[in-house]
Amino acid sequence: MHLYGNKHFFEKIGGAKTISKVVEIFYDRVEKDPYLRPLFPKSLHHGRQMQKLFLEEWLGGRPLYSNRGREKGAIQGGMHGIHYRFVIPVKAAGRWLHHMASALTEAGIEETDRSGIMEVLAPIAHEMVNDGVDFPQLLKALTLTSNGDIDAIKKLIGKTPEIVAQRGTAGRTLLWESARNGHLEITRLLINKGANPNVPGGAPLLLTPYALAVSRGHNNLGSYLMDHGNIMDIFTVCFLGNTDHLRAILTENRSSANSLQPYEDINPVVPLHYAVHGGNIDVVEILLSSGADGKPYKSELTALARSMNRKDIVSLLENA
Repeated sequence: MHLYGNKHFFEKIGGAKTISKVVEIFYDRVEKDPYLRPLFPKSLHHGRQMQKLFLEEWLGGRPLYSNRGREKGAIQGGMHGIHYRFVIPVKAAGRWLHHMASALTEAGIEETDRSGIMEVLAPIAHEMVNDGVDFPQLLKALTLTSNGDIDAIKKLIGKTPEIVAQRGTAGRTLLWESARNGHLEITRLLINKGANPNVPGGAPLLLTPYALAVSRGHNNLGSYLMDHGNIMDIFTVCFLGNTDHLRAILTENRSSANSLQPYEDINPVVPLHYAVHGGNIDVVEILLSSGADGKPYKSELTALARSMNRKDIVSLLENA
């Protein structure tokens, strides 16, 4: 999960001691911020501890955060999956970044290193923006969408337009839920209201609304999404088993065989995960022959293939 640093960088900025100092300063500042403080839990103790583990690993230290998350099954879906219960306005992301930048400065991290860290943190913080209704209302909206209640959805959007882009459990959006259930009219409504067809959701694998619709046989809805902004990325192609499209992607950029799913920003997820989940041995073969590195995921993916009773995929992975 070293999204920014490495061991050398981690040691250069002062290691775990400096990270601990940064986090304590950051949370002390949050505690005193009248706008930001109400968005955090009543007690900040757990947040302080988890932030230390996260930043240590993220900046090149020990993998304590992701190890803990895997044990508890708590980090699927990346940072989106952790923050989905919270309404996070744009202003909150700005305040968060301000306090983090100040904490890095006060902790004594050099300016060039601070700038590099903040350059990466800024887009991540803004990706966490999830403005709209509170979580119980969002769950109700997702249920209404699942049930195909278009009149209720229209009323909700009219009252709170931000709900169109809001993400719920496992990153689900209203559009994702509509695509899952094959509701073409609701899908049209949401697209017309600005819904992004390329935001993935779901567990154990993040799928775009298009990938979800097609995999469930809602081909008319899938065609509509293709005509309204869906991007056929390598993850969707591998999951659906589109070998011709995959070869075209790899011809243009062979290194994409090892692309990281950008919405999975904690645990690395690559095209091979999508190929195995989709049960597509031809895709697995193409990826491996194109330079996909399966070694870091060998144990995980072979276990998945065994659970699917796909001995052919298991054999392919073990011999790669």
